[in-house]
Formats: sequence, structure tokens, C-alpha cells
Amino acid sequence: MLGQRATDSGTVTFRQVRTDPALRASVPGRAPLPQNSLRYQAGFAAVLVGIGIGALSAAVPFVASRARPWPPAGVDSAAEDPVVKRLAGELTAGLAAAYALTMATGDLLDAFERGELSRTELAVPIFAAKTAATKAALAATTDAFALMGTSSTRTGTGFDRYWRDARTLALHDPVDWKHIEIGANVLSGWDPPPGIYT
Repeated sequence: MLGQRATDSGTVTFRQVRTDPALRASVPGRAPLPQNSLRYQAGFAAVLVGIGIGALSAAVPFVASRARPWPPAGVDSAAEDPVVKRLAGELTAGLAAAYALTMATGDLLDAFERGELSRTELAVPIFAAKTAATKAALAATTDAFALMGTSSTRTGTGFDRYWRDARTLALHDPVDWKHIEIGANVLSGWDPPPGIYT
């Protein structure tokens, strides 16, 4: 079975995180805040970026110690293979961009709370961060195997867990829908209404 079993959208546990009680999603007797779903989107983006960074971080020691370079590279170590370097750089650049977009959502959420921007001005950048995070995480968790080579796919190495987790989380609120929503805003000024995924 792939991903997080027996759950609707998996379980993520945060430890030692403080939140303002007014910002909690479930407060008896109060309607959900209009930005709650956007907070979830930003949170999912952060988790996806973290999974991608985790996959790449786990791959690096494997590349240095166990991977072999492609023979035409003419080098002694996979870490010196120019194709491996290029791919590692590409994956890192994608994750860095997704990280920056995702971190910026925190400032946008704060600005929205202060009344400095509209819900749409908050939603569209968060949708963009979610799509960037999804693409970067899926690329990193898939292409980490290309960095490490065939021995990394053996049962017991555990590298597949990164891909399973990223793929499962990415299937919730698919990126294609985020692109449609961003496009609708750009082309016609559509305002995303508060909803489960918007």
C-alpha cells in the first residue's frame, strides 16, 4: 500500500509548535475562518518541501559512498559525475524556489490577518506555492534514484518512503486544479471562494 494508510489525507504531527487559540481551525461555536483552507494549503506546501529536502539529504551520503559514476564520465566517484552534479543542482534549485515561495506565504497570511490584502491576494500566491512545492517534491523524490543508481531501489534501503509520502500528499487537491484556479484568476479575475480546497 502506498502512502499513509487508513486515513483520508494522512496524519502529520507537529511537536513544540505554539499557535494562537484564535487561529485554531476547530473552536466550538465559531464558524471556520475564511483563510483556514489556505493555511492548510500553505502547510501542505511546507510538508511537501520538507519531504523533498529529506529525500535529497538522504541521497547525498548514498551518492558519496555507494553510487557508481557512469563509465563515460571518466571519474572515480558518482559525486564527481557531471550528470549527477547537474541533476543534484536542478533538484536543489527547484526545492529552493519552492521553499522561498512557501516561506513567503507566512508573511502573506500575517498581512491578510492585519487586513492589508484581500483573500484572493492571499489565495493565488498560496496556490502557486503549493504547485511549486508539489512539483519540486515529486521531482526530488523520483529523481533521487537517478542520483543514487539502481542499488538504491533495493528493498530495505527505504528511499521509496519519500516518494510514497510525496505522491500520496500530492494526490490530495491535485496540482492541475490549482493551475486551473490560478489561470481563472489571471484570465478573468475569478475570486476563489472559501471552501475545502480553495
